[in-house]
Amino acid sequence: MNETKSVREYEGAGGGFIDKLRNTADILLLVSEHTILKRRGDQHIADSCPFCSSGNSLKVDSKKQLYHCFGCGSGGDIFTYVMEKGNASFPEALRYIAERFNVDIEKKKKEETRESIDLREQQALLDDIKDINKQLFNIVNTYLATHPTFPAKEGDPDCPF
Repeated sequence: MNETKSVREYEGAGGGFIDKLRNTADILLLVSEHTILKRRGDQHIADSCPFCSSGNSLKVDSKKQLYHCFGCGSGGDIFTYVMEKGNASFPEALRYIAERFNVDIEKKKKEETRESIDLREQQALLDDIKDINKQLFNIVNTYLATHPTFPAKEGDPDCPF
């Protein structure tokens, strides 16, 4: 029996995109590429399971977008199906399904790029502020070391502030 993780175990990263993809994709279209499906009520029955070739044991539920084979025990959602059928990793399955059903995955990457640019700019500003603080600290320390009578008298030409 081939054990694979369900997509629900990966929801922590990019759950919104995964839900969008799950709602857009159609498991019937993918399964029907590998076997003939016959409609029986809300479910579809395959002539043979694409994983074990047992007859009439693979059921596909179009409403729940799930499949299950009673012969080999294979089952899951559209992501699990692509992972098992194509021997693919979860990210590969996401990319394949997104391309197959015309769901843009680049938008998410662009948003992440914009966020990373903003973070980089903020970090650069913080680094500049730290450098200015170090310079000011050195100037004040140098002045205090050479002028033990601080605060300076008004009009002192050596006072940097």
